[in-house]
Amino acid sequence: MKGPKVTIDLDTRRFNKMLDAYLKYSGRSFTNEVNKRGFNICLKAAGKTPKVSKELIKNEMEAPARIQPPRVRKGKPVPLAAILTNYHRGKKGKKGMWGEPMKKAVKTAIAHRQKGRGFMAAGWLGTAADIGLYVRPPREVRGRTTHLQIGKAKGEGKPERRIGALQPKASGRHGSKASGNIKGARSALRYAINAETRDMIKYLRRKIPKDWAVMDRKNAAAALVSRKL
Repeated sequence: MKGPKVTIDLDTRRFNKMLDAYLKYSGRSFTNEVNKRGFNICLKAAGKTPKVSKELIKNEMEAPARIQPPRVRKGKPVPLAAILTNYHRGKKGKKGMWGEPMKKAVKTAIAHRQKGRGFMAAGWLGTAADIGLYVRPPREVRGRTTHLQIGKAKGEGKPERRIGALQPKASGRHGSKASGNIKGARSALRYAINAETRDMIKYLRRKIPKDWAVMDRKNAAAALVSRKL
């Protein structure tokens, strides 16, 4: 008898097949386990997504901007932080700054940018928070992870809300549209999915040690799902 199909959008086919087998032998709630694995994946990905160093941010903000104002004195290029400061002031209808006020504003701008150095990692937190509400018992995003975000948590999670669903599905969207093009974010997600897959394999090796020992590892998940209990 073939087991029920279980999927999570933040996944690979190997992960989904192993999740099918895990649910079959563990007797856990399909809905709760899918939401729990989705929550875990988001937190693990957040922890593994690289953060930009404070020094790198400082150097980039203090470096001369590629596009300089038309009235810049020769040999006195304007740093990027100053350009951005006056740009944002102009959008609010405010006059530009210079001299000592600008120096203070540049320091403030750099400090603010450094505070958000974990933006790409924090893009997983909103997704985790949305899904965590539907895990039993509910799980929250807290501790060391929350310092990565500025303001409201980024990302969006769509947990499985149906009780007793035979084909539960949890999905998530990273808080940055550019995350798919960022190598560090992709690698972090791959790590998180593999970590959850290894956790399920560890359980199955304890649950059915004799059967696991003689299985073809490449097709183990598929074989376990189709195997009669």
